[in-house]
Amino acid sequence: MSKMELIAAAKDASDAFYLYLDDKHEEAMTMIKTKAEPCNIYHAVCLGAMYSFKALLTFDPVFIVDALEVLKKALDTCNSRRRKYTLTNNAITKLIFTPKYDEYTEEEIHAELCYAECLMLQTGLMCIHDTSVLSLIFKVWKGHQIYKECQQILELRTWNDENLRGHYESGVNMGIGTFNLCLSAIPARYLRILEFVGFSGDRQLALEKLKLGLKQVNSLRGPLCAIILIIYNLVAKYTLGTHRDRKSVV
Repeated sequence: MSKMELIAAAKDASDAFYLYLDDKHEEAMTMIKTKAEPCNIYHAVCLGAMYSFKALLTFDPVFIVDALEVLKKALDTCNSRRRKYTLTNNAITKLIFTPKYDEYTEEEIHAELCYAECLMLQTGLMCIHDTSVLSLIFKVWKGHQIYKECQQILELRTWNDENLRGHYESGVNMGIGTFNLCLSAIPARYLRILEFVGFSGDRQLALEKLKLGLKQVNSLRGPLCAIILIIYNLVAKYTLGTHRDRKSVV
């Protein structure tokens, strides 16, 4: 996929999301289905997100199963466009050497981010669906690790297109912010164990990342960062009791 095709696909997804957020759900889904192309990562993750939102808002078992099926296809699509592992580029060598992210194509780095987003949505659905706890923990860990690599890509790559960089940066901010915010709700004694195996649950970092994503108003994930912050400030922090902590105020 060329750079222009990637930009066009991100715009399609952004336009569809705005329709969806404007309560025009069927119109938005019809729009993205009409424009959907095989192996188009942004079309795939956008459709998966819409099905996931519908399932999470209704808790309808039929919608949950449908969303998981759409997300499985989206994960396959994104995975097929990710950077392939080689003898010099694999999980072991990445622990020793920093990959040359400038050698990655635009499609490969965006596929990495979209794959992490699909995993995050799938994890959310699996929390309310009958599934293996071990499978759930593995997917959470895998998604978290991919987002950490996406953060590295954002910092170390030489960017030639500010439009695509803006979409990517807002996605990284949203992902890392959401993961940290969710994990920060876990009791401290359990969180210390999770931090030992590579997770992080820093609430202040989470809110800072989401606010950075929110400021990127022209990016694909900017509105989603706003929604997450609204849910946290109006519902979650009172449920969790964090409203008593002045530092948690946004």
